[in-house]
Amino acid sequence: MNIFVLNRPTPAASLGAIPTHWMRRTRFVLHATLVIVLLYWFAGPSLQGPRERGQLPKSPFYGLYQIEAFTQNGRPLEQNDTNWRRVIFEGKNEMTVLTMDDLMRYYYADIDMGKSVVTISGERDLHSNQEKESLPKSVLAFSRPDPNHLELRGNLANQPVVITSKFTLVSRGFHWVQEDGAFYR
Repeated sequence: MNIFVLNRPTPAASLGAIPTHWMRRTRFVLHATLVIVLLYWFAGPSLQGPRERGQLPKSPFYGLYQIEAFTQNGRPLEQNDTNWRRVIFEGKNEMTVLTMDDLMRYYYADIDMGKSVVTISGERDLHSNQEKESLPKSVLAFSRPDPNHLELRGNLANQPVVITSKFTLVSRGFHWVQEDGAFYR
């Protein structure tokens, strides 16, 4: 009242210290409990997705493949934004393509190891997990010239293609310092 109405100075309020040792300890325990509960509340559910994904069956080609050559109709494609840069096989029937402009496209890919065939049935929407109508069903024969390379041959979107890729993670290993810029080629 003194400050707002009467425009007079007022003395500082005395809040006092916490009187006893047990009250300080209780305050510390309550703060620590609150922090732990909040961390679990926000981080716990977000960790459930990776746990579930890690338990799903993996693709026979599990890993990241760098595209070395992409030929269509017998001619190498020029590098433009829509060309493939990397292919990722993660889940059993999943294939992700990273294009030159870093756009990720998600496809259904059924791999038949007995027939050496990969059937790409269409692009899928990541949020609804429904198939889009952007790519007709494509059957590509695969071969493994060596354990680190994968070659796909066949018709992709009604165009004959040959895609040569290299498994990148096995050949390099883990390095703290990336001296050669392996992912910037």
